[in-house]
Amino acid sequence: MTNGEKQAIEAIFKSDYNWGSGVEGAEVIGNPVWAFSVADGIPGSKASRGGIIGSLSVKGWITFGSYDKADDTIALTQAGFDAFLAAGGEFPKSE
Repeated sequence: MTNGEKQAIEAIFKSDYNWGSGVEGAEVIGNPVWAFSVADGIPGSKASRGGIIGSLSVKGWITFGSYDKADDTIALTQAGFDAFLAAGGEFPKSE
């Protein structure tokens, strides 16, 4: 898992739509959050963020959903959660 992929998964954990709703740890698996809330948490250019998100999708570590044509959602899969932990990732804790 690349550093960028770790940061993206951490951004899923830290999304206001997880933490802000009291969702932490393994509860994030399958919980959809707005894509913009994840992209905003990944450093780098728009193109590099898109590449990281695309890589996570190809690896099966995230899934996409759609609320309407303008708003997509992202959810962490069990495989993504497991890969994050195997790569030494730790659950970010809400403050």
